[in-house]
Amino acid sequence: MGAYNNFTDDLTKMTWPYAFLHADLMLNLSNWIGGYKERRVYYAIPYVGMGYFASNFTDGTRAINSIPVTMGNFAVSYGLINKFRVSNSVDINLNLKGLVSMADVNPTVNANRGTYFNGLDATVGITYRFGKRDFERGASGYTQADVDALKAEAEKRLAQVEADKVAKEDLSNELAQAQKDASAAQQRADQAEKQLADAQAELEALKQQMALDAATPEETIFFDFEVWGLDAVDMTTLKELAKKMLAGPKDYVYTITGYADFTTGARSNNIAIAEKRAQSVYDYLVSLGVPAAQLTHQGAGPDAQPFTGRGNQSVTIK
Repeated sequence: MGAYNNFTDDLTKMTWPYAFLHADLMLNLSNWIGGYKERRVYYAIPYVGMGYFASNFTDGTRAINSIPVTMGNFAVSYGLINKFRVSNSVDINLNLKGLVSMADVNPTVNANRGTYFNGLDATVGITYRFGKRDFERGASGYTQADVDALKAEAEKRLAQVEADKVAKEDLSNELAQAQKDASAAQQRADQAEKQLADAQAELEALKQQMALDAATPEETIFFDFEVWGLDAVDMTTLKELAKKMLAGPKDYVYTITGYADFTTGARSNNIAIAEKRAQSVYDYLVSLGVPAAQLTHQGAGPDAQPFTGRGNQSVTIK
């Protein structure tokens, strides 16, 4: 979004806002042509896309420009992102971009206006690259040193077998046993190596799950019978939860589910209370700054109860 300034034939200045929603297809040309290089200092990333360009959509500019309608049309976007690597962690990005649309998206009319409307601009930004933080755990019963030792033992035994075969042809039985031992040692080494790889993959999955669990907290709020409003303790709990949500992943969506104790009262009244409890928690979290796009809320019926027996007058946030 932004604003353009133009002049009519009588040099009257017209200011009009615009919004351009578009999708682009990008290609890392440097990596495509020259292959991936960890320490490449310059990347050229051209892109092209298409979207919808709208202008003159505020009441103020419509009144100033004496044009009472919103103007818009499809437009093509294009550009080149120039990434300059200045250190292992920092890139400077120079984005040269433009758009082409029909001239009717421009409310300013003058004698020099052609069939098409063209726009060009440039932006500069900085990218920070965070470092890796990995650790490894050995396979159960084996370490990397054990694997290396088993491989060394197999290689040594095979070399010994070949020497004995040349020097002592009459020791065929011993040779066969030595070959069998060498094969078994190689199998043990391969098995240990596979166990190590499986353990590392399991550890990585566990790390990712732990990171997600730490970044996406859960909470339960309890209510008295026939109550859906939040008290001071509930608000304090939700304030702490909101801080964790705002610090967590921006694409994670939390589900707020309200419950009621269906062992007492009318079914329809309990469903309404469950929905009101979920709504009150949703409204308060939004008021604390949690984006509404990261929240959904619903009231649960009698078939979805978090606790056995009575005492299900609660709200869960997951």
